[in-house]
Amino acid sequence: MDTWYNRYAVIVLVAIAGVGAYEWVNWCELKSADWAAWVQAVGSIGTIAGAFYLARVGIRQARQEEKIKEMAAFEKQMDVLLSLAYKAKELVEHAWKYRKGETSQKPSLSDTSTYRAREIISLTNVHEMLSAFDVQRIPDFNVAFQIIEMRQIVKRTIEEIKALDGDYFCSEDRFLDNFESLAAHVELVYREIGKARAAVIEENVELANFIS
Repeated sequence: MDTWYNRYAVIVLVAIAGVGAYEWVNWCELKSADWAAWVQAVGSIGTIAGAFYLARVGIRQARQEEKIKEMAAFEKQMDVLLSLAYKAKELVEHAWKYRKGETSQKPSLSDTSTYRAREIISLTNVHEMLSAFDVQRIPDFNVAFQIIEMRQIVKRTIEEIKALDGDYFCSEDRFLDNFESLAAHVELVYREIGKARAAVIEENVELANFIS
């Protein structure tokens, strides 16, 4: 690692080498061949030191470029995740408001089975897309946690819709309360994912500015 104590150690070693050479070498008695040998030795050391420095710089730049690529890929993942989270939020809130009677239309009793099936299909598709995220490879623990939370909300919403069976409009308050709880939860998770995405974008900008 390129840390202050590494630099300090190099300075100390160079200083010791310089003092040692000054004290132990009788410079006045050196001949032309001796001077040439010393110049060659110093030049070789300088070449090695330069090569070592350039190698370290190259490694550091490679790591920085890899970090930029990783963060850019993560930002794209966050864009997709935010879109999915919004769709999940929309579906869950609509399931609650529809049964609460806050939407402009309700399906007729003859159409409820068809509408219910469409709801389940849409929610299942979102759940499958959320499940495609490998949370173990997500670099941010909070984001991974929010993905799992969103999956669970969508899954529970599907289960609640199925549990209604023929009681589409929630004649029992407990069903409506369950949908209301899910809608409130999905709103919180959606906001957290939005905050996480904004943080990733900000970090990418700071990283790009630092490297440039």
